[in-house]
Amino acid sequence: MHSVKTGESSFSHLHGANLWEWRSKKRGETEIFDAAMSELSGAAGKAIASSYDFSAFNVIVDVGGGQGALLAAVLTQHKNAKGILFDLPHVVVKAQDVLRAAGVADRCEVLGGNVFKAVPEGGDAYLIKSVLMDEDNDQAIAILRACRSAVRQSGKVVVVEHLLTPPNGPEINYSDMTMMIMTGGRERTREEFSELFSVAGFQLEQVVVTKSPFTLMVGAPV
Repeated sequence: MHSVKTGESSFSHLHGANLWEWRSKKRGETEIFDAAMSELSGAAGKAIASSYDFSAFNVIVDVGGGQGALLAAVLTQHKNAKGILFDLPHVVVKAQDVLRAAGVADRCEVLGGNVFKAVPEGGDAYLIKSVLMDEDNDQAIAILRACRSAVRQSGKVVVVEHLLTPPNGPEINYSDMTMMIMTGGRERTREEFSELFSVAGFQLEQVVVTKSPFTLMVGAPV
């Protein structure tokens, strides 16, 4: 009811902390969540990696990349690329196991940090999967701006998310409600992503449908 009345996160209202602060103090919950995200990214990773030509990039920075399942899938299919996995320190602590199992650990650097402070600089592509959905517009723009400050001028930002469908359409967007309740975030339409990109200094230049529930929004610096 709190979320319906205010549009704010009921989780934060109930616990007095946002979801990530709460999980950082709950080791068991964090392990379950991280494992689930790795499983989901691994399942969709092959479809995402094969839907776009990542071979054009020398260095791919996976922002909020969890334990590296998606980056591992991309590097597996694009042998000449190198990767930087970036997420909260307590999240990436087990990433080397995932990367080694995929045979890409020698091409991937693992860094812990806070995306709202800075992201690793000098990447040719900044891959952001299922991260902006957790945030309101201001926070999503802050993440994109951090990537805009770090990306090479010739680089790209590649946002991987579900696209919100119109009301009363064939798909029921349960995750939009879930994001509002749990994190204060939201799912978005193509037009809404384009607006976020524009404010953050990118131009949405390509939308790529994959053989998975995810869509790629590719932006170029302006």
